[in-house]
Amino acid sequence: MPSNVVTPRKLAATLALALASAAAPAQSPPEGWRAAGATPKEYKMNRAADARYKGEFGASIEHESGSGQGFGTLMQAVNATPFRGQRMALRAWIRTQDADSAQLWLRIDGASQTISMDNMDDRPIKGTAPWKEYEIVMNVPESATHLAFGVFLSGKGRVEFDELQIAPASSAARVTTIYEYAGRPLDAPFTAMKNVAATPMNLSFER
Repeated sequence: MPSNVVTPRKLAATLALALASAAAPAQSPPEGWRAAGATPKEYKMNRAADARYKGEFGASIEHESGSGQGFGTLMQAVNATPFRGQRMALRAWIRTQDADSAQLWLRIDGASQTISMDNMDDRPIKGTAPWKEYEIVMNVPESATHLAFGVFLSGKGRVEFDELQIAPASSAARVTTIYEYAGRPLDAPFTAMKNVAATPMNLSFER
């Protein structure tokens, strides 16, 4: 498997490190967002006027140096309580420039294990693509403790994104979940749950 494929294990490790520490890579992420990933220092991850879909600002992740064998993500982790027992949709407007692979992602986690995840492994955005709204739909069980979500760029290129939404979906909406863990423990279990926000914030990157 190529080393820049973002597997569930890699996303588990990314989130575990992000939750366990307030330290962040040398980036200027938008308010409420964290720069993370397997090789975050290879990427420029910023709020930017030239990355906007609407409004004044959007966000971008661009590979700047290094081998391009890892990935960088802008992400949030939020308390799952308001979402429990609901079918939720995560949406974002995304465009790419020469991207090896850009993907929207959503993980649902319990106290010590991942419950389910969709990271668009079956529908990545590659190459150069215009603005389009992408969607992930997942059921949030009562056992969920937090949700983690964001956009990542795997390999080289650039991804721009804006106007994220996380909201209840219709009961008729097709669930897109790729990975169901069925209580299987994580390879890298979460040992610290710091820095989990109460609710999503700054989803339009205007701050």
